[in-house]
Amino acid sequence: MKKCGMNNELTPRLLEKWNDEVEIMRRINHDNVVKALATPSQLEPKAGEPAPLVMEYCAGGDLRNVS
Repeated sequence: MKKCGMNNELTPRLLEKWNDEVEIMRRINHDNVVKALATPSQLEPKAGEPAPLVMEYCAGGDLRNVS
């Protein structure tokens, strides 16, 4: 799960962009893209908080570590 780390610095426009990105990731269905999953109800954001990005587990590790 990934949460936007700028919670106290988010302008309404940045919050909208983050939430749009999360929604796009939930819609993508491709073999080469890690799938975004539905957010469990207990992790749903409160009003004004950014939506978390919940993704499937990727056993291969983090792409930042690939050279």
